[in-house]
Amino acid sequence: KYSLATIAKTYYLINSWFKYAVGVGGMQRNPMEYVKLPSADKVQTQTKNITVFTFEESEKIYNECLKTYKNGVPVYRYGDLIILMLYSGIRIGECIGLTWEDVDFENNEIRIKNTVAIVKNRDKSLKTKYTVSNTSTKTKKSNRIVPLSKKAKAALLRLKAKNRHVMPSDFVGTTKTGKIACARNVARCLHTILINIGIK
Repeated sequence: KYSLATIAKTYYLINSWFKYAVGVGGMQRNPMEYVKLPSADKVQTQTKNITVFTFEESEKIYNECLKTYKNGVPVYRYGDLIILMLYSGIRIGECIGLTWEDVDFENNEIRIKNTVAIVKNRDKSLKTKYTVSNTSTKTKKSNRIVPLSKKAKAALLRLKAKNRHVMPSDFVGTTKTGKIACARNVARCLHTILINIGIK
């Protein structure tokens, strides 16, 4: 049921543990010595191919994200967040973890240093099953400066205009009540947009 990457991580972890045990005299032999990793075609879960949007598809998504009702209210609550991701290349967790102090309009760039994930709540006394975890990015390479294209910058300016009273520590992507946006809801919004414009 696991991918080759998961199997390999487990394999190397167990192997290194047994090597240590042999090294300190706790074991005579490493039982992993003759265990081999399976070939990629033998594992049940295959690695998914990554597909990217074409230029034409990106334009369709962009135009759909900007749709408004007759009264001027945006059709999609998270349309501008999706535009920001589409034209900056940042991940959904990084986008949601973005605060206004990470945005530099003068130099047209954003600083990526946090990521947000929804994790299962282990505290049974709390009512919510899941909680928002805002942490630093996984690796040093993930901490980076991302240049802003015109469309990404315009999306950020629209988001700021919607929430005029913003503090530097406030999140860029929020719900109607001002709480941090949920990755699942942003993903659902994108899924709806793709269905509406006929992109599978």
